[in-house]
Parts: sequence; C-alpha cells; structure tokens
Amino acid sequence: MTTSREPVRPRATQVLALLPITAAVAACVMLGMHPYAAVIAAMVGSICAAAAGVPALFWALEHGRTRFVELVVVGAIAGAVPVALFLGVSMSWRVLFADRAMPPVTVFRSLAGAGMLFGVPALIGALAGVIFWLTVLDRQLPRWAAWSLSIGLLWATAWSFGWGR
Repeated sequence: MTTSREPVRPRATQVLALLPITAAVAACVMLGMHPYAAVIAAMVGSICAAAAGVPALFWALEHGRTRFVELVVVGAIAGAVPVALFLGVSMSWRVLFADRAMPPVTVFRSLAGAGMLFGVPALIGALAGVIFWLTVLDRQLPRWAAWSLSIGLLWATAWSFGWGR
C-alpha cells in the first residue's frame, strides 16, 4: 500500500486512469434521472477531471499525498473547482456588463441549492478518489477485491441517487 509521505513519480497511465473512473462515477450519479443525463454527465465528468482532477492528482502523487483520506479530500476539492470557476466567471461577467452588483441571494436561492451545486461535483470527485485509491494505489487488497468494491460502490451510488427505484 502506498501510504508514505515519500514523493511518487506519477506515470501517465496511472494519472489518466482517473478519466474513466470519474466518467463512471458521474454517470452513476445521474443514472437515476435519465440515461441521456448519465451520458452527458460522463462526458462533463471526464472534461472536468481532465481540467482539474488530473493536475490535482498529479500534484498529490508528486508530493506523497497518497493516503486514503488525502485522495478523497483532493478529489472533493478538484470536483468542486470547475463549478466554482464557472460561477466566478459568470458572476464577474454579469457584474462587469450589467453595471450593478449581483446580490448573493439571487445566485444561491437557498442553502440546499448551493449544497447541490457544489456538493454533487465534490461527491463525484471524492468517490473518484476512493475508487482510484482502491484500484490503482492500494496493494493490500487483491485486484479482484478492489474491483469488486469499486463496482459495488458505483452500484450503491447509482441506487442512492434513484436508479432502480
């Protein structure tokens, strides 16, 4: 198991394994809504993972941040960053060209909306971190057990978001 603080030299195949993992997690989260939503979520998840997740994972591996909790936190932050950047750019655009400031109440109508807006991408990133740790970094579990746990986690995620009900 890679849990030391020693820097790891990241390999391209190791880091790029995050893209299909994130696509699968994003699709499972959206599978309860509609199959087309799952396909779109998989594409958006892959794009966001390429933009924020891969650099964050590369940094984590290079700096020896390979423990389970550290990868979950890095994944959650990397999942929320694209949403925060998109909101920051769109709000700046509105403020610059609307000649008035947008009150925060109009952006987030409720705490639940803000939680869904940042919580779902952060959850996708955190789950991708868990699956990455299980399938790529953890060497105490046999390969079949790591993949079985990962598939079970994906199934549980899809079921908890409404698939199969």
